[in-house]
Parts: sequence; structure tokens; C-alpha cells
Amino acid sequence: MSCLLFIQLLRAALLLAGEHLPSPEEYLGFPPGADGRLASFEQIVGYFRELERGSSCIAVRELGRTTLGRPFVLVLISSPENMRRLAEIRAVQGMLADPRRTPVAQADSLIRRVPAVVSVNCSIHATEVGASQMAPRLVHELLSGQLPGWQMILDSVLVLLIPSHNPDGLARVKEWCDRTAGTPYAGSSPPWLGHPYAGHDNNRDWFVFTQPETQLTVDSVYNVWHPQIVLDMHQMGGGGARLFVPPYLDPIDPRVDPELVAAMNELGAFVQARFTELGLGGAVSSAYFDAYTPARAYPNYHGAIRFLSEVASCRLAEPLILKRGELRGEGHFSPDRPSSHQPLVWPGGRWSLANVLTYHETVAHSVLLHAAMHRTRWVKRSYRVLQRQCQWQGAPAAFLIPERQWDPSATRELLAILRRGGLEIFRTQEGWVVPVAQPYGSFALTLLEAGEYRPPANEPSHRPYDVTAHSLPLLFGVLVKPLDHMIPEAASWEGPGPVVPLPESPSATEALLLDGRANGSFRLVARALRTGLEVRRLESPRKAGGRFFPAGSFAVTGNPSPLEDLSELAQKLSVVVAVASREQVEPAVPVRLVRAGVYQSWVPSVDEGWTRWVLDEYEFPYVVLHDADVRAGIPDSLELVLVPELSPREIVDGWSREKMAAEYAGGIGREGVEKLGRFVARGGTLVLVGSAVGLADEYLGLDLCEEGSAEDTCFIPGALLRAVVTNLDVCTWGMPQEFALMATHPPRLRGSAGRALVSFASDSLLLSGWGTGLGLIRGRPALLEAKVGAGRILAYAFRPLFRGWSRATYKLLLNAWLAPQ
Repeated sequence: MSCLLFIQLLRAALLLAGEHLPSPEEYLGFPPGADGRLASFEQIVGYFRELERGSSCIAVRELGRTTLGRPFVLVLISSPENMRRLAEIRAVQGMLADPRRTPVAQADSLIRRVPAVVSVNCSIHATEVGASQMAPRLVHELLSGQLPGWQMILDSVLVLLIPSHNPDGLARVKEWCDRTAGTPYAGSSPPWLGHPYAGHDNNRDWFVFTQPETQLTVDSVYNVWHPQIVLDMHQMGGGGARLFVPPYLDPIDPRVDPELVAAMNELGAFVQARFTELGLGGAVSSAYFDAYTPARAYPNYHGAIRFLSEVASCRLAEPLILKRGELRGEGHFSPDRPSSHQPLVWPGGRWSLANVLTYHETVAHSVLLHAAMHRTRWVKRSYRVLQRQCQWQGAPAAFLIPERQWDPSATRELLAILRRGGLEIFRTQEGWVVPVAQPYGSFALTLLEAGEYRPPANEPSHRPYDVTAHSLPLLFGVLVKPLDHMIPEAASWEGPGPVVPLPESPSATEALLLDGRANGSFRLVARALRTGLEVRRLESPRKAGGRFFPAGSFAVTGNPSPLEDLSELAQKLSVVVAVASREQVEPAVPVRLVRAGVYQSWVPSVDEGWTRWVLDEYEFPYVVLHDADVRAGIPDSLELVLVPELSPREIVDGWSREKMAAEYAGGIGREGVEKLGRFVARGGTLVLVGSAVGLADEYLGLDLCEEGSAEDTCFIPGALLRAVVTNLDVCTWGMPQEFALMATHPPRLRGSAGRALVSFASDSLLLSGWGTGLGLIRGRPALLEAKVGAGRILAYAFRPLFRGWSRATYKLLLNAWLAPQ
């Protein structure tokens, strides 16, 4: 035995000596991956805390709280030596993350002192349970020396494990699994969203940062530890390949550094080779998924890679039986034939949660092994990528965000997002300047430019995996100007965003004016009405306090004390305010918050979740209506009912009894459709969003849409289109004449079916992204008001609250929540 090998074995024995590490099976009472069994989030975290008590290689930290108040947990794993110097590693990582402060000679010395940092993110989607269930097994086998290369991994890698990126969703899926065990519905997906608000979109939140789980990960993991690799562990449908790893499909975002793209490809090839070596078939690359948008890939713009793994699902915790000929392909890929994309075919057979865990663990182990084997390359590569960005000499050199904006509150939100993303912002007399020559300048480029999506050549039937536009200035309605040079007089800025002058407190005989162009004004109005203040809307423009207030702005009157509180909050939200006499604000229409219901189908609609999120953020009241509530008849107390993006068939028919328990099956039925018709006829407002507009044609006997499906000839997977206000109306108050809206397969509304409030532009329609057949919607209504009996239908050919991104179109829906007295 060589001296070196003896020292290594002795060190390993000393490392493990005296450490009692119960296995997951001993702690849980069943092996992870057992058919029909899921460990709860509390059990998983409890197990890691048990390991923490018995090992010097692991630490468990609570970073904050989730949407529903559960702990959001990070588990740190490395050698005892590395764990003792976590503060030093963190400091060095921060120095390497800014090459301007760390010259090459110093960086080379620092790189030798730190491990590679790998963040392992488990189960962001609630029904993709495998990664969270695998995490205890992976950590136990790593700490107990059962994984090949375990000691090298501990010595050379700092693992940042997020055992569940969606604890709230995992809790609800666990509850559903337990509840349906032994029934015909075991293994079915729950009849509710996987995240309380964002549903499946919670992994599309990596550039707007709306949800607590995203914010905690960015603030306390990515921006603190600066990982070189983020392993994002997902599951896909069970009927195709068994595993996807990069390379991704084209196109790629051109703002991602080429060296990072090559690193993703290299790591993907290594993982696929290990699967082939181990005889684990069905691992495919260059299929299914692209890496175009920052919405899913924060690390790609911060000197790291987002390495996506997608393991084939079973039926939650229930097994599948699949014959080889039953496997489905996609595009150029067939899972039942070997190819360069998939060297080893999976032969078919039983596919269980245990298989899912094995594939997840093999991916995680392979990624950690590669990071350990090539520690220096990974750390140095990250430094090199950030250094290149700091030396940027291309165009634009910077972006100017002028101070004068249509909506200063949206500008404030945009600046806050850029700051959260690690970008430096400088203040000038003209506004705010974001230079591109800084470590994360590529993040600024991809967020602030309009962006041109280019489909792969020679693919006439190309279908993007996700939306093709993500320009924050267009989404937020904020003017941003590219600059060909950096403004030399710019000074560093650390403030929260635009600050508007705070007027003197209004007296009991005066009104506080709120600019109706600002989204933030709607939050203030909701709070004012709840506290008993009176709110009126200006019917014509006014000037007060040297400020211009357009029609639709708000005049708030009442007790001076809550008015003063409102004025201070307005400043924090960057809402333009002024004090005026009561005579100055006439004529004005008194308004109140409408009594509204939001339809929540048992066929989950992510648009319904985002609708609730925006309403809750803006403090607008609503009640949730389920299928049985609609069938029973809309209560007389309600004045507005919103039906979110869902197909008419999903709304009316819902789940079949074969797929879902009786209490969740059946939809609103013909009876519910009739009740909705009566609700409108007696004077109610029915808001139909996206494909739900078809409900009016197919079931209510109206003729709002062109016959046939727009998707047959018009394909818009998610693009920002130019829209214009066609008719001034309460619903369009506060909107500019032209703006961008996010369109996803818009229904073709008939201009003759009602009054068009907003229309798609007749020319220069595409502002960002990609689509085909756009000519079919040019000049057509995007928001249509149709009178029915004593009531009306508001038909939206787009989703005005899309994923919480579309701040520029929020007002088109929020206006409907304010009714005249």
C-alpha cells in the first residue's frame, strides 16, 4: 500500500469515526422511493438536522419563510476543514465575483484556496417530488462514504442543497398522496396549483423575483455564495426519454457567455456518459428544452451555469408500466432508437419512484464528481467570464432610465429588480444609468434590450419551449434608452428608486391627488377605501402643485391623519401626489371597490393564481368561486366575476369522473353556464381572459370571436405586441395611447361584437419575441366590451397580469375593480 493511499484511508477513517449517521430508512421508517410513500418536508428537514447533530460536514440554515409561512431551508455540505472556514470561502467567492477588485495574480492565489460551489435545487415544481425525496439519500451516502469519490467531493466542493424549493407545494402533494392512497385516483395530480400563486410558473420567476422562494434564493444563496454550477432538478412527462441533460435545443440567448454554453455541453456529455457506463438507459440531450430566457436561468448571467436535469416522472409515488413501443418522441428524437442524442435506449418496463430517485441521484453525484475533478477549471472559468463582461466594449455601453416616466412606481420596481440582480446603477441629472461593463452586465443586456428571438434555421414547424420575449422596459411600460458611451458624471446610487416630493399634509377641506397612471396609486386607493376615506376619480385632467394629473387620477378626502399616512406611503411607492382644494377636483366620480369573485377551477389555471397574487399585492378584495359555487348561482352580492385563462371545455366539463374524485369532477356544467348568463343579464360584469373568451361563443350563444382556431394559422407562443387604446373608458384610464402587451395564442375578437377598448396595432405589431401569422390579428380588438342585457362582458384576448410580469397592463384589469358609487 502506498503512503499516499494509506494517508487518504486514515483520513477517511478519522473523518467518519464516532459519527452516528442514521440512514434515511431508519429515520423515516421506510426507504425513500418506496411505492406510494412520500416523506414530508418536515421529515426531510428533520433528517438533515439529525445528520447535523452527528456530523461535522453538514450545517442546516433557515433562510426565511415561504409564501405560506413554512421555513425555507439551505443545507451546506463539505469537508470539516471547509465547514470551519465558511466565512473565508464566502468572502473569497465575493472577491472573485468582481474581477475589477481582484486582479488576475490575486485571483489565481484565491482560486487555489476555495472549493467549487455547487447549488443543488430540488423540486421547484410540487408534483416533481423525486429530487426532494432523493436528497436525504444523496447526503447520507456522501457523508457515510458510500458514493464513489465522496472524499474528493467533500474536499473540493461546497454543496448548497435546497432540499425543497417549494415546501408549500410539497406539503399539498404529500397531503394528496396520503388522501388518495388505495383509491382509483392514487398517483393523480392534485386539483390545485403546485405553488399557492405561481403554480408551474414558479421557475419562470428568475428575473422579476415576485415570490419569496425566488427572493430568498437570489438574496441568500446566489448573491452570497456565487456558485459556479446550479443543478436545477426537475421531472418531465413519463412517456418519453428517461432523462434530459444539456446540451439544450437552439436557440440560446446570445447574451449568455459562449464559455458557459460550452461548459453546459461538457457537463451534460459527462453526465450522459456516466449513465451509459452504468447501464442506465434513456438519457437524452439536445431535445425537449431550450435555454433562451432569463426567466428560468438567473445563473447564466452571473458567471455560472444553470444545469437542468429532467427525469421522467412516474405517477407521483405510483409506478408506471411502459412498453418500449409506447414511448413518445419529439421532433427529430425517438426514445426507442439509439442516436447521438441518446446512446443507450431504455428498454421499457416498470418505472417507479425508486427509479426516479436513482436517476436523480446519479445526476447529482455526476455533477458533484465533475465539479470536484475540475475544481480549478470551474472556479477560474467563472472568474474569466465575469472578467470578460467587465471589459465589455460593445454596444450599447450603458442604459439610461430617464427620471420622467409615465409610471414612476413601475420605474421604481424595475430599478429594484436590477439591484436585486446584482447590477450597479448610477445616478445622473437625467435619471439612472446601468453600465454594461460590470460583472453582471449580460443580465442588464438581456433584460433591458427589446430582444430578437431567432428560430433555428430550416425548422418551419419550430415551437419554442416557452415565451420568446422578456424585455422589462416593455413589460413595465418604462422608457429605457441605450447609450453608446457611459456618462462620465454619473455618481453611485444606493437608493430604493424614484422619489417624488412629499406635499404638505392635506387638511379636512382638501384632497390628496394620486396620479392615475401609476400602478402604485391603485394600492393606495384600496387602502384608502378600506380605512374609510373617500375616493373619487377625475373626469378631466387637472394641474395641482405644479404636477399634471390626467383623467382617471384619484382624489382622496377624509380624516387628515390617515391621509398623511397615505401620502408617506405614496412617496415610498413613487406615486406622484399633490394637495388640491375640493373645488379643484370637480367634476369627479365617487368610486368604491367592486364586490368580485375569481373563478377557481379544479383544473388548475396558473393565470388564476397570478390573478390572486396581483389582487392580494394591491390589497383588492375578492372571493374564490369553485365549480359548485357557480352551479349554485352567482350570489346577488357579487358585481363582477373573473374567469381566468382556461379552455371553455375545461371550464364547463372539468375533470372526468374516471380521472378525479367526484367532489372535484364535472366543471361548472351547462347549469353553471346558465347561471353566468343570468348574472350578466341582471347587470353583472363577466371578465373573460385569454382562451376563456371562447366560453361566450361556445356556451353563452354570443359571437365575439372568429370561427375556427387562431392557433391553426396564427401562432404566438409569448411575444410582446404593440397595442393602442381605441376608446377612452374607465377600463383604459391611466393607460398611454400605445403600450406593449404579452400575447400568447390570442383569440381573434370581432370588432363588430362590441366596443373595442384596446386593439392590436395595425402596423409595427411585433415589439419583441417571435410569432407567425401576426397579420390575422392586426387592428383587431385586444380588449372588447360587449353589452349583454343589463350587464357586460369584458373579453381580454391576452393575459393582462401575465406571470406577474406585465406591469404595463395591470391597470386594464385593476380599473374594473373600481365601481362608481
